[in-house]
Amino acid sequence: MSDPAAGLDAFLAALAAAGIAASRPAFEERHDATFPWPARPLAIVSPATTAEAARTVAIAGQTGQPIHPLSRGRNWGLGSRLPVVDAAILDLSRLDAILDIDMANGTARIEPGVTFSQLQARLKAEGLRYHLPSFGGPLDASVLANALERGDGAGPMGDRHAGLFDLDIALSTGERIRTGHGRFGAGISARLHGRPAGPLMEGLFSQSSLGVVLSGRIALNPTLDHSAALLVEIATEAALDLALPVLRRLIESGILHAYDVAIWNQAKRLSSLHLGRDALVPAMRDAGGWGLSLIVASDHRDVFEARIAAIRRSFESLASHIEMMEDRTDAGDRLETFLTGFSHGGNLASVYAAKSGPIGEPLDPDRDGCGFLWLCPVLPFSGEALREVEALLAEAVGPRAFFPALGAQAVSGRALHGYVSLAWDRADDEADRESLAVYGRVATALADRGYHAFRLAHPGLRPAGTDAGYGTVLRRLARALDPAGVIAPGRSVPAERDGA
Repeated sequence: MSDPAAGLDAFLAALAAAGIAASRPAFEERHDATFPWPARPLAIVSPATTAEAARTVAIAGQTGQPIHPLSRGRNWGLGSRLPVVDAAILDLSRLDAILDIDMANGTARIEPGVTFSQLQARLKAEGLRYHLPSFGGPLDASVLANALERGDGAGPMGDRHAGLFDLDIALSTGERIRTGHGRFGAGISARLHGRPAGPLMEGLFSQSSLGVVLSGRIALNPTLDHSAALLVEIATEAALDLALPVLRRLIESGILHAYDVAIWNQAKRLSSLHLGRDALVPAMRDAGGWGLSLIVASDHRDVFEARIAAIRRSFESLASHIEMMEDRTDAGDRLETFLTGFSHGGNLASVYAAKSGPIGEPLDPDRDGCGFLWLCPVLPFSGEALREVEALLAEAVGPRAFFPALGAQAVSGRALHGYVSLAWDRADDEADRESLAVYGRVATALADRGYHAFRLAHPGLRPAGTDAGYGTVLRRLARALDPAGVIAPGRSVPAERDGA
């Protein structure tokens, strides 16, 4: 592709003629992120409707101007707001309509600007028969974007992408397509079912730059009468190795749902408590062991209590402590907790793990100079694998100004989604210069052990070794769906090989 800035004037002129808002970015909007990256936003386009957004994508295709779509720009540690190459930002945050909610069947159709707090508030107003799977990130993040990026939540519907269907997609060719039953027009099937006859297309637009998703329908989590969280503390490595097979059997037997299970080391737990470096460093001196966070929910009190009792018995000889939190007061009134979708944003606090001083609100890691990157490997469901990752983190990071932490989300009785984080202070010039090299060492060490990613921290940090056949077919798909190559260049499609 030629100079990414080429055609910018023609692109902006065409937008102005179409009445679509666009502006040049302020300096801080060009450079803020949680890691050093040279690409710059060249303009910011802010469509007010899905029709304007689709028109913007088509104009980009006509003028050859690269665009980088953002829903809310809260993808901290996994890309922030920066494009992979210089591009105009397509800011979709004004597309924030909850198009409909089906409280009888537990689905909602939403645009990309709809936030976790916004949708949860609407569900609360509707009686909270269904709720959003809780979320550790910023509450003003996009629900739709998180599902497209295959973010995890807590509860049976925690695999948000699996519950996402009937997408409305704009292509740079000017075409607009629906992936579900909605393409046949209005009808009940589009609210209930995500797999119409024929090839399924949703997967092509997940973690992808093949099109721009303008809305989608997402399945919600049923809110059951009884719910609680159990925190199981595991003090030793030997106990962890024994506890993980027990946890697997609880999932395989149906006592726990996979997405009701999270695992974290003490560095991860402490860094999520809004401590900051000054309080975190001394707290870590006495920290050790692992924690299991387990959610139990049922409409039937007897079933609920039986499952709680089975879990307690399973860990009574392995845990150093078991604590339970229910979501009701002594009077029986329901509290607003993560158990019923009122997310806490704890992962956002961990972004500040290497920053000195108290953490102020509102949190904005880009503004506050937080250095932060996630790595997201798929791990075996075993204590040995978790301890191996913790050890390789310590080896790869070494005695530098970086704070590593490790958490995991169960996704089945076989596999864990690992969440490895690296935090540093971007005001530390040496640490900032070294950060991508440290990230690369950790990524390489994970890949060498066969622990490959289910999600990339930033598309520009693509690991080597992608199968040649896969890359060839993906490029061919990209040429068909985005022939001008203007939607987030470099984000998901490998560069052309010489002679390809």
